Amino acid sequence: MKKEGVSESRTGRRYDVQLPIRINGPAGVRRGITRDVSASGVFIQADPALRMGAHVHFNITLPRELLATPGDVQVACHGRVVRVEREGSKGKRTGLACVIDSYKFVRAKAAAAARGRGK
Repeated sequence: MKKEGVSESRTGRRYDVQLPIRINGPAGVRRGITRDVSASGVFIQADPALRMGAHVHFNITLPRELLATPGDVQVACHGRVVRVEREGSKGKRTGLACVIDSYKFVRAKAAAAARGRGK
């Protein structure tokens, strides 16, 4: 597996959780699955052609079962790609480590409206 990136400086606990994620970057909207999540970053298994340093916006939906809340919680994040992992040509899965620079919780009505608009 080929890795491009900076040395790892992980902070905080990482949670191994696979959640659907929508990534908005220079190449458009892509979908992926988280491999692990922390308060400061996320590793995403996806196929977008993003480079190190690329600014990205991504939305993570935290399921109500995980949080013990009445409904799912959507988190809108802004961050940067800090590492890219490219697997062999047959796998064609790319992993992206992204640092989360900022985030906000999206209220249920706003999240439903955004999904309706394709965002």
